[in-house]
Amino acid sequence: MKFDYYTASIDTKPDIVLGYLESSFDLAEVQATTPRNGYERAYKLVRGDRVLSTVMWGGNGVGARVWASATGENAPEFADLVREEFKGHNLLRADVAIDYCESGAWDSLYQHAIEMADRHRLKVEHRGDYHRGLDGRTVYLGSRKSSAFQRT
Repeated sequence: MKFDYYTASIDTKPDIVLGYLESSFDLAEVQATTPRNGYERAYKLVRGDRVLSTVMWGGNGVGARVWASATGENAPEFADLVREEFKGHNLLRADVAIDYCESGAWDSLYQHAIEMADRHRLKVEHRGDYHRGLDGRTVYLGSRKSSAFQRT
């Protein structure tokens, strides 16, 4: 399974999470960054200009757990590391990516997505180049605020 985004809540001390990630990502450095969403402390693991993951903790109302996340090309390795080392973590968000390169894949997946949206009365949003099909196109099902959201 390939992830484009993986966020976990980990019931372990922050220095353990940071230390494990730093030692697991080759040539990673820990740098302070700006905390968000009510967290008190935040650090990012970087390699050069590339942010490998972000780790935050502390603050009012966010509990004692450590929030850790990675996006894009870093998400698959990060997910593997977290899933192996911190087996009791809570998954907060995962964007699963599946690439289909077969002829007719878009038409088949699009039809299936629209049928599912109609059957379950889901919101449908279209973006992209539906006229020429040259620059990519995307259909979104559901709402970003719901527990499940699909992008085809």
